[in-house]
Amino acid sequence: MKGGLVATAKKIKPHFSFISIWYPVPEFPQRGIFIKRHALSLLPHARVSVVVPVSRKGQSRAYEILVEETDEGLLEIRVFYRKSTVPAISLFTNAIRLIRAALKGLLQAEKKLGKTDLIVFQNLCRTPPLVLAGFLKRKKFVLFEHYSGWATGEFRLTDKLFMPLFRLAAKKACAVLVVSKFLQQKMESFGIAANYRIVPNIVPVSFSAESERQTGKKTILYVGAFRERIKNTSLLIRAAFELKKKRSDFKVVLVGGGEDEGRIKNLIKELQLGDVVKFMGFLPPDKVAELYSVADVVVVTSRVETFSVVAAEAMGNGVPVITTRCGGPEEFITEGEGIVLESFEPEELSEALDKVLSGRISFDRNKIRERAAQLFSAEQVGKELFRILSSCLPQ
Repeated sequence: MKGGLVATAKKIKPHFSFISIWYPVPEFPQRGIFIKRHALSLLPHARVSVVVPVSRKGQSRAYEILVEETDEGLLEIRVFYRKSTVPAISLFTNAIRLIRAALKGLLQAEKKLGKTDLIVFQNLCRTPPLVLAGFLKRKKFVLFEHYSGWATGEFRLTDKLFMPLFRLAAKKACAVLVVSKFLQQKMESFGIAANYRIVPNIVPVSFSAESERQTGKKTILYVGAFRERIKNTSLLIRAAFELKKKRSDFKVVLVGGGEDEGRIKNLIKELQLGDVVKFMGFLPPDKVAELYSVADVVVVTSRVETFSVVAAEAMGNGVPVITTRCGGPEEFITEGEGIVLESFEPEELSEALDKVLSGRISFDRNKIRERAAQLFSAEQVGKELFRILSSCLPQ
């Protein structure tokens, strides 16, 4: 060529397509937010689409497709399919419609972004028909698992029926991504052998100026569902009762809701803690971030957590965490970020709270944020996720 120059083709970024039925919607902006954050983290490195099959009762058309692009450039394709309610055939019919919806979504993604290089299926127990469709289409795929049911053993009948498919899918997948070593071990206990890779959830890390610390009562913050058999919220209420015997300069702020909210409220009334505990209900992310910024400590009381987004979010805001030993949190909470309890006794939690609120144990909030950035920032996690997904492509 003239001047000895050699023309080189510009390298085309790979196209990764996420498929998930669990994804944020306007009325539930936090649902599956961790999936969206992982997809967004890949945008500097790849073309990324998210296909979201959604069942709807009474829909006039068999399928309706909504294609949108976020401000960041993430392609989101929601495929609404008419949900069958006929008892005898609904399970089979809806599985077929789910597969077709996903395939229609993938077709739209490929029209916009080109051929899909790799499919990322989210949560085996929520998408078994889609995994089967992946086999039939012979697409390269990975599995990304978050589901707490592997840790609690709470499986639906269909999950149990599909367990042989799950085992086969894990073997066929290029990789199975999990958010913690704890989740990997639980899946292995069900015979799910795979090429496991640990990819933590992404949480925002705020280095902005802190909100002015309140000079009044210190704030103990809880964020999560009220579901006793898993989240064990009553442990915090009973610990607050014990703590109130020692001091009165604190309040407990509860964010969330759920099936056991009435039970928690009854316990608060029984223990006469109405002047201490404040219910906030469900709040949008920006309002939760405001509460993190003024909290003195965040408490995780769960019996089981495959990761604990709440603990990671607290770290991202520089807030120390007191957590039960429930699986995920103890993999990243060290002495520099908080306290890991050794029991589920309210007395131990009460003593830990007293130590933190009185300053007998102190924490450097900026160092907590810095470690959160190293572990959970979109930049760091996105690079590692891209490295893993790229390893599944032809070199």
